[in-house]
Amino acid sequence: ASKSDISRPRTATVSGTRFLKYLKTEGQCHTVAMEGDSTMGRIAEVCRGLGIHDIGIADAGMWETDPLVSSRIGRGGRPRDLMPDARSVIVIGIPIQRTVLDTAPSIVYNHLYNTVNTMLDQAAERIALELISMGHHAVAIPRDGYQGIAGLRNDPSAFFSHRHAAYLAGMGTFG
Repeated sequence: ASKSDISRPRTATVSGTRFLKYLKTEGQCHTVAMEGDSTMGRIAEVCRGLGIHDIGIADAGMWETDPLVSSRIGRGGRPRDLMPDARSVIVIGIPIQRTVLDTAPSIVYNHLYNTVNTMLDQAAERIALELISMGHHAVAIPRDGYQGIAGLRNDPSAFFSHRHAAYLAGMGTFG
C-alpha cells in the first residue's frame, strides 16, 4: 500500500439483505473474519453479538466491473454514488424462516418481514458506528428507500440493491 493509502481511513458502506427466494444461498454461513484484519474481526464480533452470522464483503468497485451488476444497477444506486471514497461494502444477512415464507402473503409473514428488516437496519447502524469509532468512514444503508406509495408508483426500484450487494459479496446467486 502506498503511504497515502495508509494515512487515509478505510471507508465502507453497510448493507443488509433478507435471504428470500430471489437470492439463493448455499445453506452455510458466510462469516468474514480475515486473518490479521482486526477491523473485520471486530465487525464479525459485533455481528455475532447481534445474532448475525451471515456476513460478506464486496469491493465497492465491483459495481462498475461485474457484468451482471453494472448492467442492472445504474448511476445513483452504487456504493460510490452514496459515498464517493467507498472501498468496501459489508453485507449482512438474516435468513427468513422457510415455514413463515411459505405462508406469504399473511399476517405472520408481514410481521416477520418487518421484524427482520428492523433487525437489519439496527445492525447496519451499529456496524457503521463501530467502524466510525475505529476511525473509518461508514454509512448504514437502510432497507428501503421508497418515498411512500406515490414515490413507489413513480419509481418502483429501490435506491440501493441489497440483493446485488449480497451477490457481489459471494453470499448467493440469482435464480
